[in-house]
Parts: sequence; C-alpha cells; structure tokens
Amino acid sequence: IKEVFSSKKLIEMSKGIRYIKIDVTKNSEEDKEILKHYGIIGPPTVLFYKSGKELGDIRIIGEVGLDGFINRVKSLKEK
Repeated sequence: IKEVFSSKKLIEMSKGIRYIKIDVTKNSEEDKEILKHYGIIGPPTVLFYKSGKELGDIRIIGEVGLDGFINRVKSLKEK
C-alpha cells in the first residue's frame, strides 16, 4: 500500500480527492463499531465516496497494486 500512495502518477491523478485513513488495527470497541458501521470485515479496505454516497462497486477489499488502485480512481472521477 505504501508504494501505491507514494506513486507520482497516483498523486497527480488524486488532485481534488481527499484520502482519510482510519487505523482499526488495535481492534478496540470503537474500531469494531467502525468496522460494523461500514460493513468491513477487516483491513485493508478502501471505500470510495462521491457526494456523500459510497461507490460500492469500486470498494477495495484486501491488497491491490498500483494499477488496480489507479483504475478505481479513474472510475471515481468518471462517476
């Protein structure tokens, strides 16, 4: 994931996109509530939102490479 988010290509494509990282690896009660609220089984999971609504068809569950992530960002921008 680190190499995905540090990619110059992705950084350029991401202008106007806000990324928010939520660390739920401590598995606290609050973490469990967050996972339940968003219907997430566990990390890593990436959710994409536009106009306050999740675009579930481009949700990422598990590891994804740079090309896969870039394809999701393209889809997000097209919607």
